[in-house]
Amino acid sequence: MDVIVPVYNAYEDTLKCLYSVLKNAGNFRTVLINDKSTDHRIKDLFTKLKPFESEKFVLLENPENKGFVKTVNRGMKFSEKDVILLNSDTIVTEGWTRKLKRCAYSDEKIGTVTPFTNNGTICSIPNFCENNEIPAGFTIEAFANFIEQISLKKYPEIPTAVGFCMYIKREALDKAGYFNEEAFGKGYGEENDFCMRVIRKGYKNVLCDDTFVFHKGEASFSASKAELIKKNLDTLSKMYPDYIPAVSKFINSNPLKEIHENIQLRIQTWDIQKKKNNVYTSFMGWRNRKSC
Repeated sequence: MDVIVPVYNAYEDTLKCLYSVLKNAGNFRTVLINDKSTDHRIKDLFTKLKPFESEKFVLLENPENKGFVKTVNRGMKFSEKDVILLNSDTIVTEGWTRKLKRCAYSDEKIGTVTPFTNNGTICSIPNFCENNEIPAGFTIEAFANFIEQISLKKYPEIPTAVGFCMYIKREALDKAGYFNEEAFGKGYGEENDFCMRVIRKGYKNVLCDDTFVFHKGEASFSASKAELIKKNLDTLSKMYPDYIPAVSKFINSNPLKEIHENIQLRIQTWDIQKKKNNVYTSFMGWRNRKSC
C-alpha cells in the first residue's frame, strides 16, 4: 500500500507525523507531498530528505499551491495500490497499517477503513464525537496498545470515513473515482462525498476498532473556514439528501456505545505500570490473614 501525506506548513506537526510513520515503517511506501508551503522550513525539510528517496519513500512537490483535494488526488493517481490518506497532524502507532489492512480485507465489501482517534467525530474515543485528550497515565503509544488489547474487534460499519486517516481499497477507488475537485477543491466534505459514492458502488465504510491514531486537529475554526465548511456541507446535502439524516441517526443512536463503554470501563482498571495486580494481591493476602 501507499501512505499519502499531504503537507502544507505546520512544520512541527509534520515532523512528529513523519517521525511516527518512519518509526513504524512496514510493508508500505510513504508518499510525502508539499503543496507549495509558505513556511520555508518545509521546503528545507524536503531538500534535506531528498537524498533518502527510495522505493519506499517518495517526495513530491506541487509547483503551485493546489489545495488539499487536488494534492490528495495527485497522490492517489501517483499510486496504483491501496492507499492510506494521512493528515500531517497525526501520530501513527505500532502496527497501524497491518491492522488497517487486516480490517479492510476481512470483508470483500469493505471499501474504506478508519481507525479510532482522540479527535475524529464519530471515530473519537474515549468519548464519542468529542475532542479528547489522551487519558491520564497513558502515552499515545501506550493508549494505542491498550485499545488493541481490549478491542472487541467488531469492525462496525459507519456512515462515512473520517479523513484524518483513511484506508481506501484500490478497487473501491477505481470504481468510485477520485475526490471531487470541482465541488470540494479547498477541502472539507470531500471524503464524505467519496464515501457516499463508495456506498453506491456496493461497498461499505467501517471502523477499525483495534487501531488508534492520534489526531491533533483544530480546536476551533476561523470565520472563513467555518463558512467554507457550511458551504461544502450544503453542497453535500444537495448531492446526497440522505447523508445528513444517516449521520444524524448514527450519532443519536450511537451503535458504538458498547465499544465506548468497554473502553471507558477498562481505562479505570487497566494495569498501565504493572503494579495494580501486586497491590491487589497484597490487599487480598492481608484481608485473608485478618479473617483468620
